[in-house]
Amino acid sequence: MCFNITSVDQPESAMAGEQITITIHAEILDDPNNDGISVSGSEFVLGLLVPKSWKIDENTSISISSTPFSTTLSLMPKGEIETNEGIPWTDALENRVGFGENYGDVEWVMFKATETYNPKPEDLPLIGTIEILTTVGPENMIAQLGYFIGDNEYGMWNFNKNFSFFFTGCMEITDGEGAIKNLCGPAPEAGTAQVLPASFSWDDILTITFDATKGENDGPTELAGASEVFMCATAHYDGGNKEICNATEKTKLKLIGEDKWTIGIWPSNYFLLPVNKEITSITYSFQNASGTIDVNNPIAGADFELIADCN
Repeated sequence: MCFNITSVDQPESAMAGEQITITIHAEILDDPNNDGISVSGSEFVLGLLVPKSWKIDENTSISISSTPFSTTLSLMPKGEIETNEGIPWTDALENRVGFGENYGDVEWVMFKATETYNPKPEDLPLIGTIEILTTVGPENMIAQLGYFIGDNEYGMWNFNKNFSFFFTGCMEITDGEGAIKNLCGPAPEAGTAQVLPASFSWDDILTITFDATKGENDGPTELAGASEVFMCATAHYDGGNKEICNATEKTKLKLIGEDKWTIGIWPSNYFLLPVNKEITSITYSFQNASGTIDVNNPIAGADFELIADCN
């Protein structure tokens, strides 16, 4: 069988602690290569990608409505194995599907049908809806939700026909606790890199500081103890990008303390973009002279990112 999520009805925003309804429109199609073989005793599974603070396993009810199969879903026991990769379902989704635009603080939570189903080829396509009733968490945040459907018996095959996933637009939670945490925005930089001024435009002179001692899991970066450090940066603009990545005096950082380096740039002049092109963002990392070592954001697992927040 082939699974397909056709659309998702999800609120664009909600208040902290509010109960919301999400509707997934999905279909199960006949695999033309199944030679008329029916599936025996399969279990429908659903994965939800949500902020960890929502504690979705404690306050969520899910039901499937279709013809001829309707049932409810219950929380899948943690650690239940996905048969194709032989690892827990949540780990398999993280590996194969990822976390969408979120930089962290989200998790996949798995549910499975309380009743098995056994559709015959003549029953297909099976078209229906999955209704999710859940309560959003207490924090002010912006996050992207994700949805996955598949079959527990067969897991995720390599050619991706027997499962489907869907990411919605980023959703905002308001009237809650703390400052807004934008999981869809640039990841915090964990002290590895700092930029001054904190609020800036592309016409400002920016001072970027790199601390080679602050890497992943509170350990040092690969550039700790280096005699030289260079910045590899890319300016992104509408219709293109421009990278400056060679080890030159222009890209070389100045040592200001033990394993602490700094560089000052004026973005408008540093990248010399084509006429009438304006920077939308800058991504950057730190390298040794040969470029064989490249240190990026240890939290995001990607390059550091600069986005101007004032004109």
